[in-house]
Amino acid sequence: MPLVIGRREGYVLTDVDGHELIDVHLNGGTYNLGHRNPDLIAALTEALKYFDIGNHHFPSPSRTALAMKLLKLSGKPFERVAYATSGSEAIDLAIKSARYATKRRRIISIRKAYHGHTGLAVATGDERFSQLFLADRPEEFVQVPFNDLDAEISQKGCTSD
Repeated sequence: MPLVIGRREGYVLTDVDGHELIDVHLNGGTYNLGHRNPDLIAALTEALKYFDIGNHHFPSPSRTALAMKLLKLSGKPFERVAYATSGSEAIDLAIKSARYATKRRRIISIRKAYHGHTGLAVATGDERFSQLFLADRPEEFVQVPFNDLDAEISQKGCTSD
């Protein structure tokens, strides 16, 4: 698509030639908040008076407070919080955690679903992505149709993502 984006505001993209388009793609968090949401900008600007971007390798009081709040809201059986920089990374972490906990390698995912483009996440997704990135491992990644519990149950020995 011959589009070079110049500015994003709310749900509108303006290309470098000044043509305005409604953004129906909306990556990441923009589908909930829009581009350059003034309330979000104000909240971030206020927060940056007290916190910087930080380093995710070290503990911080604010991340700890958020983790404790998440655990309180989610209740049992959740006991830990792991932060990830993206949904793809979160899927990779979930797969690694499931494999560690169950000592099984096989993963069930939903056919035609998008789980990301990082290492293990791409293998769980649609074959047009997994094959493109040479991540197709049918012996480890089983795909079942959406909302087909019988198909999921038939995959004995698998860990669901």
